[in-house]
Amino acid sequence: MNVILVLIIAATSLRCFGGEDVLYPKDITRKMPDGSITVCNGLDGKNGWVSFEGKVLEVQSGGIRIQGAFAGEPASGVSYGYIRLDGNDLGNEKEFFVAHFPYDVAEGDWIGDNRQTKTFYMAKEAGTYTYSTVLGGSRTIRKLEYGTPYTPPPLPPPTPEQIAAAKSKAVADKKTNEEKGLKYNQELAAKGDPYGLFRMGERYRDGDGVPKDLAKARDYFTKAVAAGSPSAADELSRLDRSTNAPSGTSGPVP
Repeated sequence: MNVILVLIIAATSLRCFGGEDVLYPKDITRKMPDGSITVCNGLDGKNGWVSFEGKVLEVQSGGIRIQGAFAGEPASGVSYGYIRLDGNDLGNEKEFFVAHFPYDVAEGDWIGDNRQTKTFYMAKEAGTYTYSTVLGGSRTIRKLEYGTPYTPPPLPPPTPEQIAAAKSKAVADKKTNEEKGLKYNQELAAKGDPYGLFRMGERYRDGDGVPKDLAKARDYFTKAVAAGSPSAADELSRLDRSTNAPSGTSGPVP
């Protein structure tokens, strides 16, 4: 029969948030029958999400009956049913019910052919489902709950207080980052690093984080040139031309 289990796949490829090579229906957020809102957030073996696929046996008002398989991440130990790789003539398959499946399907359709279309359908384990057979008996099978695709309402616009707080935080964050950058450049310059000396020259030239001081800028550029910075030589030449003063006339930088 050459039957193969096709749902035991690496957990990294079973992300409900999708990936480059995996397509998911755009219904990540679901409303469950109890009214709770849940997010299909991957198969970690604890939250009950499984990937399912198989052939549609019957379409009912409350869901679809499938002949196929479902499984969670291999580490979760959830595995139910085997199917053939080509999706034809199932062998060793299992029958299960997917409640509230929201997409239009017909008997005989294939759901979730992940090896061909790379599409996964996700649902949660939800106990069992019992239905009446054509011979008047009943049959109890495993049940999955798909939930109802749910679009959260838009967030309310931010209040003036929230806007002010966000602006204040942005200003504080910018100041912190600038102080870190200045300290980093100062430490490098103190070690005689050409990049640190060059950056301190730029800072004093432009008044970037320090008071503008062309004399100190010239001295830092001069030291950067001596340390091997070709860029500093160009900046020193420009600075000398702009100030019309010879290089090396400033006092040393403390």
